[in-house]
Amino acid sequence: MFHSILDTLHEGVVVMAADSTIVYANPAYSRILGVPVNKVIGKKCCDIEPAAKCLQSLATKQPIKDQYEIVQSVGVPIVFSTNCLFHNGELIGICSVFRDISEIVSLNKKVAELKHQLNQYGRSSLPDSFAPLIGRHPSFVQALKLAAQVAPSETTVLIQGESGVGKELLARAIHQASRRKHKPFVTVNCAALPETLFESELFGYAGGAFTGAKAGGKQGKFHLADGGTLFLDEVGEIPLSLQAKLLRVLQEGEVERLGSVKPEKVNTRIIAATNADLEAMVARGAFRQDLFYRLNVICIRLPALREHPEDISLIAQAILEEINQVNNRNLAFSQEVMDLFTAYHWPGNVRELQNVIRHASLVAAERTIGVANLPSYLLERLSKQVHDQDSRAAIERALKLYTEGAEQEAIVEALRLANNNRSQAMDLLKISRRTFYKKLKKYNLL
Repeated sequence: MFHSILDTLHEGVVVMAADSTIVYANPAYSRILGVPVNKVIGKKCCDIEPAAKCLQSLATKQPIKDQYEIVQSVGVPIVFSTNCLFHNGELIGICSVFRDISEIVSLNKKVAELKHQLNQYGRSSLPDSFAPLIGRHPSFVQALKLAAQVAPSETTVLIQGESGVGKELLARAIHQASRRKHKPFVTVNCAALPETLFESELFGYAGGAFTGAKAGGKQGKFHLADGGTLFLDEVGEIPLSLQAKLLRVLQEGEVERLGSVKPEKVNTRIIAATNADLEAMVARGAFRQDLFYRLNVICIRLPALREHPEDISLIAQAILEEINQVNNRNLAFSQEVMDLFTAYHWPGNVRELQNVIRHASLVAAERTIGVANLPSYLLERLSKQVHDQDSRAAIERALKLYTEGAEQEAIVEALRLANNNRSQAMDLLKISRRTFYKKLKKYNLL
């Protein structure tokens, strides 16, 4: 029975005695490495594959977890783990479990070639679904081209980039350019889910699985996205305890609901996104290496807005046009505002730019959006921001305009509160008569 179980595994399994003699290998061993089992049983691994990393466990008596290796004799790249077998405290052998990652390695090579080719093309060949992703900078267009190239495939995609760069927007564009576009696009914000709800939200639960569970159970996000695409935003936030179950779904295409032992087939494409360094998380044991390999088949990095400042004016104009259409207005930016936008480093990226423009459009009384209409925090950050001479000049001009706008607004408000009594307005502002009239003249308020 034990052998029957091992024989059904998709992963290759090989068991060696303490002298490295191979005493067992399952059918997956032959399928992955292309070597018949009867050719290796009874042979010593140190003779067949002297450079095999698993032999280190025989020497050190320590396990090995999720190591990458190319099996030299057959040229197959694998990821393997090795455990030591002891009897009465004595090492009697080792058991290695490995998985073929040839497809991932091959795809990564194709991606590298594709990236080189994409530098030669502009946006003209992008699908219509990519239109909301605005920008012409080569690094940005290269990312879109790669996304468009892999969109029609069924492969898993990992989108990397800072918060606010448009990772979900790109994921939707990929979905709409795929054969799954008429099926659901389901989003899961992994950072917003409490750890206790992760399993039931992703995989669903069976009726009576826990106190308060619905009698008929509940479908998880994988079920809801069946036939379509599941977008796992901030995938690095998935608890380590559930990463193994997610990996199994990716490998087998089967989901087990919480409280059920019956697997259910799902046909769901995964697009994941993160602003975290998953490789660093793998190194410190916070993210499974095997899951990282599964998610990182195609990796697309969206650049931060400060990395393509040439696109800021294009993006800002597009955002304002959309606001004008919704609110039936005809707003425009002053040149000072555009200079400021280009000079600012935008830590919140496109999302922050959207919020700033929405704020400005709401408070702007005139047709032209000026510096005085921008959020005060933006000017405060700019005043502390170190830039080159041209950028600093733009910031200083913007700050001067903002200060003058605030000053004019204060005078108008003081006159309103004083019922246009100028002496009372001076008292409210605590300025001299000479200064007061000088500013009235400056702002054409006489």
